[in-house]
Amino acid sequence: MNPFLEISFTSLMNEFLRRAEDNLIAFSGIFHHSEIADQQSLLKEVVSQSPIILWVIDEHGVFRLSEGMGLSALGLKPGETIGKSVFEIYADQPQALMGVRRSLSGIESREIVRVIDRYYDSWQRPLFSPEGKVRGVLGVATDVTQRILAQQETAEFEQRFRAAFHHSPAAITVTDLETGRFIDANDAYLKMIGLKREETIGKTTLELGLWKNPSERAPLIEKVLKGETMAASSHVLTDRQGRNLSVQWSASVIVLDGRKCMLSCMLDMTARAKATQRAELTRQQLRTLGRLAPVAIFRTNAQGEVRQANGRYRHLVGDNGQSNSLGCWIDRILPEDLPEVTRVWKHTVKHGQSCLLEFRMVDAQSRERWILLSTKPLFHRKSLRSFVGTLTDITSRKRAEAAMEQMNHALETRVAIRTQELRQVVEELEVRRSQWESLVRNAPDIILRIRTDRTIEFVNRTEFGWQPEDLIHKDSLFFVHPDDRDEVERVLYLVFTEGTPQTVQLRSRKKTGETLWYAVHIGPVYRANTIIAATAVLRDITQQKFYEEEAIRRRDELAHASRLSTIGEMAAMVAHELNQPLAAIANFVRGAVHRLQEPNFKVDEIIDGLEKANRQAQRAGEMIHGIRRFLRKRDSLQMPIHLPPLVHEAWGLAEIEASRYRIQLETEFAPALPLIIADDVQIVQVLLNLFLNGIDAMKSIPQPERKLIVRGRVENRQTVVCEVEDRGTGFSPKISETMFDAFITTKEEGLGLGLSVSRSIVKAHGGRLRSFPNHEKPGVTFQMILPIPADD
Repeated sequence: MNPFLEISFTSLMNEFLRRAEDNLIAFSGIFHHSEIADQQSLLKEVVSQSPIILWVIDEHGVFRLSEGMGLSALGLKPGETIGKSVFEIYADQPQALMGVRRSLSGIESREIVRVIDRYYDSWQRPLFSPEGKVRGVLGVATDVTQRILAQQETAEFEQRFRAAFHHSPAAITVTDLETGRFIDANDAYLKMIGLKREETIGKTTLELGLWKNPSERAPLIEKVLKGETMAASSHVLTDRQGRNLSVQWSASVIVLDGRKCMLSCMLDMTARAKATQRAELTRQQLRTLGRLAPVAIFRTNAQGEVRQANGRYRHLVGDNGQSNSLGCWIDRILPEDLPEVTRVWKHTVKHGQSCLLEFRMVDAQSRERWILLSTKPLFHRKSLRSFVGTLTDITSRKRAEAAMEQMNHALETRVAIRTQELRQVVEELEVRRSQWESLVRNAPDIILRIRTDRTIEFVNRTEFGWQPEDLIHKDSLFFVHPDDRDEVERVLYLVFTEGTPQTVQLRSRKKTGETLWYAVHIGPVYRANTIIAATAVLRDITQQKFYEEEAIRRRDELAHASRLSTIGEMAAMVAHELNQPLAAIANFVRGAVHRLQEPNFKVDEIIDGLEKANRQAQRAGEMIHGIRRFLRKRDSLQMPIHLPPLVHEAWGLAEIEASRYRIQLETEFAPALPLIIADDVQIVQVLLNLFLNGIDAMKSIPQPERKLIVRGRVENRQTVVCEVEDRGTGFSPKISETMFDAFITTKEEGLGLGLSVSRSIVKAHGGRLRSFPNHEKPGVTFQMILPIPADD
């Protein structure tokens, strides 16, 4: 006998008895015989009668033994696989080969494997040689397909039951019948009672306080224990917030893990109970409404015969309610309306339709009434069961409609007359509109309508080189000179925000590049007290600006000529005044020369004489510089400047004449006089003219009274007032009226331009120059008023 098989059979018998005890228990006493042949024969007999597979492979995986009734399930016969490789036969069953490979590596293993469509409890044990090397593998595989399929079916059933249990919309619980404690509860039940799972499992309904009446629980449990099935019994539970829950409760006994449990199913009928209560309340309200309704309500059968009616119907038709038959409303219809009403009502009953009809009838008090009939059919499973209708007294409405019809007729007549009047007004307005449109279109000025977003809505004509339609929807600033756009934007802001009309002068550039001057008046356009636009009227003042600039230029030339005339009149005095410092300079220099010719001269005396000569030279130079600055011809240049320095500069020029007649200057200036915007040379010219006039007026009065007073103050926070007051002889009334006219003078050598030029200078500065006699004193006061800048 093959030694390998001999060892294998001996080992196999021992392991088979140990591992396959359940299948071979009846043969446990057989293996006490020592004859191997008998053992092999007996083993083959046992294996062939048992649902197992006994197999042995060598270290190469080649079958040396393959026995057992379980082979037939795989389509094999005992011994059929001997000499074949297990890896080739079961190449497509990798799970079955995993245990084989572990055993060939010397590890015993046991697992459930699937071969084709069968399941086996497979045990593999390595066979070792005396040297400890793996010589093969002994394996026993028991067919457990039925058991595995049963387990799978049970698991699937449990999974389906668990899914149905937890996802059921009905509230379901499982409790222990003996203790009453919750084993499980689905989400619907937990949501219904308002508790969490961990708060519920392991506790009883009594511990959780879920029974409204706890005494009801014991009889129910007793019935379930007797095997009775509870079906849809109604009970009241309380949820976590203490709210009552109306439930229908069904229960039956089930066995889980060998213990009796109760499967309970509950339907929350709270909403349905409330709906039933609301329905009953609605029915009661409808009955009350029908009893108290101001209209007649009735119900008929399918043939249109009245079967039910409220009190208003009985009062209208005349039924006292004591008889079983109700009077029919059709019998009270006026003969004129009866045929049409009868025809419509029969058609309504025949075809089961709604009806809405007006007619006249006589009520129980024999009064003629207008009635509105409204009926609606009621069906049950598509079969006409009855009609519900109302009879509404619309007599008042009909009378009101008749009165309204008369009013409408009168109103239509008045509207027609008024429409004709309005048509005439519209025609007149159209004529006026055409006239105004012609006036606007042909106006010599440019007229614009500007929206609040500054775009142009309308323009009558243009002088910019564009057509009117080219300017529509364009920004109103695009044709304004860039230097004037900020001012125009400010003016538009004031018009649109404050609603105050504004006037401004601006420049515009034509398409050809030529610049035009316009005087623009802009005013707001209102609609319902809201500014919706602005109207701008542009008048071309280009020629006017040219003449104004020419007048300014000529005024400046005239002022310059006046200054020349003034200095010409003062020439003799200036020459005399200059002669004094020049003579002094000559004397000081001559004295210094004589001292230098002396043998013992003193340097200090010479230096002192030269310093005195230098001071006289500076005096003469300042005098000449002031006259040159006064006579210089230049364009008008206005700048911020204080008034007192101008007064002192003008007095410096007039002081030569004043000193000749011993006239003193007194100044009275208010503290912190604000700046004025002025051309300093021109203002000095005005002051000098006023000073010379005052000096001339005081030549003939006594010397102690010769005094010129200059005052400066602020008036109304808007202007600076400069007053020049003399103590002279004053003017005659005739001269007072014309003194500011050109070529009017009281001097023999004068040209009569001084005051005229002075007034034009002050006016060009935005101010005024005027005169008036002194109050209670001799002499005249000239008053020059100049504006204070807005930002001062």
